[in-house]
Amino acid sequence: MSKQLLEITHDSAYLCYTRGLLLVQVEQETVLKTPLDALECVFVTGYGSAFSGALLRRLCELGIPLLILGKNFHPLGLLNTYGEHNVFAERLFCQISASLPLKKNLWQHIIKNKIDNQGWNLQHYKGKGLDRFKTLSKSVTSGDSKNHEGTAAQLYWPQLMGSKFRRGDGGLKNAMLNYGYAIVRATIARALMAVGLIPALGIYHRNKRNAFCLVDDLMEPLRPTVDALVLKYLHKNPELHQNKDTVDPTEKKYLVENLLKKRWFVNGQWRFLSHWIETYCYSLVQSYQAKQPQLLVWDAKENEHTQPV
Repeated sequence: MSKQLLEITHDSAYLCYTRGLLLVQVEQETVLKTPLDALECVFVTGYGSAFSGALLRRLCELGIPLLILGKNFHPLGLLNTYGEHNVFAERLFCQISASLPLKKNLWQHIIKNKIDNQGWNLQHYKGKGLDRFKTLSKSVTSGDSKNHEGTAAQLYWPQLMGSKFRRGDGGLKNAMLNYGYAIVRATIARALMAVGLIPALGIYHRNKRNAFCLVDDLMEPLRPTVDALVLKYLHKNPELHQNKDTVDPTEKKYLVENLLKKRWFVNGQWRFLSHWIETYCYSLVQSYQAKQPQLLVWDAKENEHTQPV
């Protein structure tokens, strides 16, 4: 079954654990009770939240990440666990000792997959661009040394979202993209913990201030799926993006339900996104162990269709 994403937005919430339940209290009044093992992740966007030690301990035992999010829903901190993973040391060694040629080949695989999915979005929603993106994808070299990812981005965003669109600007488009990416980022972070890999040790990204370098690497092929969901929502609600620059509960619910609560047709099967991501992250473990890329492919064309639960 699909799991839930819990976002804490209140500025003075207290979260605690009792008898299998996560309780959210505001001014000593319980405003939410939910089974802890039904959660995919806990987002904290409000300021001043407090947590009981029992809750933090149980989150670690269940491998449920607690993410502290900052501006634009980018993660500032992550509570994770490795103590219960019986092959953590072995997989950590594989991750640390991965050769530079292997990392470059993995990054080539990831960027080819991302560009293919961007091309599919343009063809499917705008009726153009597929041939150019196929050419770019086929010519991606080891490590993307020619920066085809950047070239694709310069072509992709104006065609998909409009000539005036810029990533990083305000507006509802960017706010929804940021929130959707945060959902994918959290799901990958949990899956990496489950397979015994460290999110900070990236394949390509190497920012000493980023504890999620590997998460940011692996999510690249899935970004176009979030882009497509945002585009479809705004096409159905064209009046919204004219006067809004923040996501409200309606938009958050739309993204959570479409990303986490529907099955996607991928690799020939109907899968929840969280389940596929777990397999995807394990394919990275297999790549490290085999010393050659064995990453799964997220095919936007194949998973255009979703199946409600």
